[in-house]
Amino acid sequence: MRFNLIIFVTMHIRANILPLIWAAALTLTTVLLPQVEARQFAFSNSAKPATKGEVEIETWVTWKTGKDSDSDFTRFDFRHEIEYGLSERMLLGIYLPDWRYEENSSGSEASFRDVGVELIYNFTDPSTDPVGFSLYNEIRGGNDLFILENKLLFQKNVGRWKFVFNNVVEAEWEGDDLSDSKGEFQQTLGIHRKLNDWLYGGIEGFHEIEYADWSDWEDSTVYLGPSFRVKPGGAWSFVIAPTFQLSDVDSAPDFVTRLVFGWEF
Repeated sequence: MRFNLIIFVTMHIRANILPLIWAAALTLTTVLLPQVEARQFAFSNSAKPATKGEVEIETWVTWKTGKDSDSDFTRFDFRHEIEYGLSERMLLGIYLPDWRYEENSSGSEASFRDVGVELIYNFTDPSTDPVGFSLYNEIRGGNDLFILENKLLFQKNVGRWKFVFNNVVEAEWEGDDLSDSKGEFQQTLGIHRKLNDWLYGGIEGFHEIEYADWSDWEDSTVYLGPSFRVKPGGAWSFVIAPTFQLSDVDSAPDFVTRLVFGWEF
């Protein structure tokens, strides 16, 4: 396991030196731009309004393990995202190359997944309106892979509490001629309470179900677990949510956790 991780890191650096240089350049550029609010939840998008000219840089790590159908399964997904406020209501997100490292009973592999772009448009404010609402659109593509994802984002802030719900529809095509297709439907929920000036605590969960070839429903899976957002001061913060499978699907991981680091410039 340790040796394979070393190989993965080496491959990742050598194969992606140019994107890393671009990311470094963008990071330096954002020093001159306004500060932003860090990410609030690990699995859910907030419905907060954007601020024109604001920039946020995030690094995601998602760990999945514990399949009953494959005791050797474990997977790490890596994402680097840059968000920029185009206006007071519209937010643009750019995904640098997403990567994945997986071990299973057949062996191990590190692979490039995709790059992408997202656009979020906010309609109502979660603090001042009865409910905050935003539309989310995402396009991602890679080697023999194309994904469209749309979300309805809902949020309400009440005193020290934040409540978030996302409704997600994803369409995916893959294969040499993109002939293999499937749909995925997902709902996510996040609840946080501000415990002090630097810590939020609560729960996060999600339910997902795949629709193979848009004709056959797969087993649905449900995950739930604690969630914490830590912002000790300064330019950085992080949110972490370890979730556990509540359903009984042997082919799905029993444990999924996501850690998102955010940097403010």
